Amino acid sequence: MVLLVFGYRYAGPIWDIDTGWHVATGRWIAENQRLPQVDPFGVHSIPDGAPGQVVLKGYWLAQWVMFEVTRSFGEIALIGLRLVLLCGALAVFVMRARALDVGWPTIALVGTLCGASLASFTGDRPQLFSFFLAGVLFWLAEQLRRREWRVWAAMALTGLAWGNMHGGWTLAAGVLAVQAGAEVALGWRRQRRWELFPLAGVLLFAGAALISPVGMLTIDAALQIQQGQSVTAHQSTEYVGSFLARTSLDPLLPVWVVVFHAVSLLAVIGLLRERAEFLPALVVLAALSVLAVRYHPFFLVITAPWVALGLEGTGRWLALRLQLTVSRMACALTALSVAVTALVVAIATMPVSARPGRTFMTEVLPGFPLPALQEALRGRMVFNHFSYGGYLLWQVPGSRLYVDGRRLDAARFDRYTQILWATGPGRLWLGAEGFDAVIMPLRNPGNGQAYPLPAYLLSTGQWRVALRNDEQLVLLRD
Repeated sequence: MVLLVFGYRYAGPIWDIDTGWHVATGRWIAENQRLPQVDPFGVHSIPDGAPGQVVLKGYWLAQWVMFEVTRSFGEIALIGLRLVLLCGALAVFVMRARALDVGWPTIALVGTLCGASLASFTGDRPQLFSFFLAGVLFWLAEQLRRREWRVWAAMALTGLAWGNMHGGWTLAAGVLAVQAGAEVALGWRRQRRWELFPLAGVLLFAGAALISPVGMLTIDAALQIQQGQSVTAHQSTEYVGSFLARTSLDPLLPVWVVVFHAVSLLAVIGLLRERAEFLPALVVLAALSVLAVRYHPFFLVITAPWVALGLEGTGRWLALRLQLTVSRMACALTALSVAVTALVVAIATMPVSARPGRTFMTEVLPGFPLPALQEALRGRMVFNHFSYGGYLLWQVPGSRLYVDGRRLDAARFDRYTQILWATGPGRLWLGAEGFDAVIMPLRNPGNGQAYPLPAYLLSTGQWRVALRNDEQLVLLRD
């Protein structure tokens, strides 16, 4: 039931402004059968250093997959891919929780909170692969003691694939090392046989990821981003603390974040009594989630089975302290799970807004008919709004754009802002760049303020309106 409910929510329209440039890069890789060394679209001069190179080619396998599914089945296939990956992450949670002998009421409670939080991370970009693969990796790690060659092979293949899809594998490898170290240390302290299977699994996964074409590049980029050397990191809302995060798609995200952290805190008592080796990794991920919302999905998909297990352990501890029968505690937990699940499901199934006649695109992307847009812009030097760049790279190949969602050139982004608001320096740069087309919204999407650039261009008598609707317009130079 939970999978079906959140499947409905995850199947909303394409909205992420980065989706387009990811698909366009996948198309270039498929057509050229190699990784790009310079910007294949001519928009940016790629800056020196690992962060720029990772943006250029660090997601190549995920981008190739995204392009291939759209080439085979159309843009709706991206929605299907998103649905499979996010529902797959929830399904893996259920598998892991059942393997730990967690009961269904607790699974429903924790799984519903996870599903509600993941509804705020439905951007069609390579991060979706990381959310799914993080759960798969820790499910495999929990199977290592079975000593089956298939588990070891699956861990290696997961590392090899994930290392070419998204940099999230570096976080997962670090957390997996923390968990493995705690497991080995506790086993030694309790005078168990000192088994090195968890640490060997870490080395196998990380080694496979590192030998991939972009493995070491991702490590370098992660270090530089954490040291504040990445332009993208400074300009990205993904690094906002998760308790403060707000999104237009789900303003309740901070509520789900706070609730999941509170539930995790309740689970600590049970984990201390029964599976203390999970605690160090849980604490690390909880701290990262507080610091930046981009880490919260990893906190969810990795620790949710442990949180569910800890909740049941805490319930048993409370039953003993309060002298309640286990059956009464189970009834109370079941009632709570049903109530919370019903509430979250009711909120999660609220209709996802989408304008009619826009196929699967939403209002953050250009709303003009695609054939008309292609005819107007193809072959032109285009000054485009930042949020439209990725979409135009994907859907209008052959146009020369000024900016896109990769934000690799800080100087160009500054000039872009000056031009957009038609300042004195901006008008000079506008003339120097030789634009013969402009596509932009009429108003700032953030505060509704009207942009002055269209009025300025039309006042010159050299520009005309080619396409226009209530929100956007396309200007062409005569």
